[in-house]
Amino acid sequence: MKPIYRLFVIFLLALPQAVAAGGIGMVTGPETGTYIMMGRDIATVSKNSGAEIEVKSSSGSLENIERISRAGENAGLGIVQ
Repeated sequence: MKPIYRLFVIFLLALPQAVAAGGIGMVTGPETGTYIMMGRDIATVSKNSGAEIEVKSSSGSLENIERISRAGENAGLGIVQ
């Protein structure tokens, strides 16, 4: 399975949680990078479906993994390569 499809499947699995909780955080990448733009696009599409995603910048994949696993972070989604 291609990485982008894996990301999409994970997103779809997390979507019901986002709707039930009233929103979910997504950690992406630096403010000027490609991944934060992708995250914003995903948030726009999900908002049209009724799910709120708060896109958060980060320094990259390692930080994203750490923030997803951290309690109280509200980062249920992340972009990791």
